[in-house]
Amino acid sequence: MNRTVTENRSSASRRRVRLAAAAVAALATVGILVPAGSAAAQYPTPDRVIPTSKTLSAYKFQKQKENYYCGPAATRLALTQRGKKVSQKTLAGDLKVEQNGKQTDNIGLVTKVLNKRLKGSPYKNKWIPGNDATTAQVKRLKKDIKDDINKGYVIVANVYGTAYDTKGRKHAYNQGHYLTVVGYTNSGDNAVIEDIAISSSKTHKYTMTTKKLATWIASKGYSA
Repeated sequence: MNRTVTENRSSASRRRVRLAAAAVAALATVGILVPAGSAAAQYPTPDRVIPTSKTLSAYKFQKQKENYYCGPAATRLALTQRGKKVSQKTLAGDLKVEQNGKQTDNIGLVTKVLNKRLKGSPYKNKWIPGNDATTAQVKRLKKDIKDDINKGYVIVANVYGTAYDTKGRKHAYNQGHYLTVVGYTNSGDNAVIEDIAISSSKTHKYTMTTKKLATWIASKGYSA
């Protein structure tokens, strides 16, 4: 075969691989998964590059409708990212929520409801026992956030006490609270939070260091 023709075909093949890889990477940045059997999935992204920051955008924010609906509202937000539309009231029934909120003070209930409504039971319970997070637990949370966000999943976290975001604003939930993690910055050192207890569009999304978030979760857990 003519050498020039062979080289041209080889060059065209390399271009197709680069274009396919770029397409996979672009879809991943917006939380769209490429089916394993598809043609695009045959070409991995160059060096499997993980973005240094990423925030999901397909979810639909909605403030909790009752002061004891943080669990249903956070669960609802996570489901909307995956295209599921379920009301807070329906999820409150699934979680067996009562006005004192004590019945849902267990991340295991949220994980169960998420897995019931999503294929493949993608969520697992992750616990941070004790009053503070260890270095290993902070590292695990950082990895879980990056992994889940890059796969297009929102994390639901059960927090307790007071924590400060990266702008120095105070967030206090001394009776416990559920909120969601929808992204990360600084290679996972910071978590992007959507807090369904806050109605203001200017402040319900905020950033907190992953270390502070892990300590905020301490004695509780998260679904990831």
